[in-house]
Amino acid sequence: MDGYSHLFDWLAESIAALGSPVGAGIGVWCLAWIFLWSGAFKLRRPGLVAEAVVNFGLLSRPLPRIGRAVGAVELVVGLALATYVLRMPALGVATALLWLFTLLILRSLVRDRHFPCYCFGEDDRPIGWRTAARTLSLAVASTALLAARITAEHGGYSSLRMVLLEAMVALALVSSVALAMVVSRLVTWNSRRAGALMGAEL
Repeated sequence: MDGYSHLFDWLAESIAALGSPVGAGIGVWCLAWIFLWSGAFKLRRPGLVAEAVVNFGLLSRPLPRIGRAVGAVELVVGLALATYVLRMPALGVATALLWLFTLLILRSLVRDRHFPCYCFGEDDRPIGWRTAARTLSLAVASTALLAARITAEHGGYSSLRMVLLEAMVALALVSSVALAMVVSRLVTWNSRRAGALMGAEL
């Protein structure tokens, strides 16, 4: 346990920080950027999203209009999270969607089904336990924000400068994670390419 004590302490401190006004504001903005980014991609590539929906076992055949509908819902949720008036209901919807995504991913992994889900943008790698952990982390964070009762009154104390600061800090955090994912993908590209070529030769 000693090796994980610092990790558990960090997680506990992070969850506690979500209860503070500034921490909660940054957390909600992180969710807003993620949903805006994900929704925009789904609207651009609805066919890929429709295929993922079929792979999850929710449809029998891919329908691009379903992909567009999913993207539109995520985009609306992201825009609503960026406002103080609709933040609480949007946070409830976001939490429900994240738990739904988590359960769908876990069900597919238990059934040994691996396919690109395009849950958070253009990442076309098959889903794995890392995907499940990432989605579960977002679901837990969203639930913590919802439990902290982040209401429209939270924005009463904030100046426009503070709101912009929260938004920029959240954007920097989300962008850093996205950049790390891209770098990780580039680092493993050669090995994945070599594996694919070896499989084709066999």
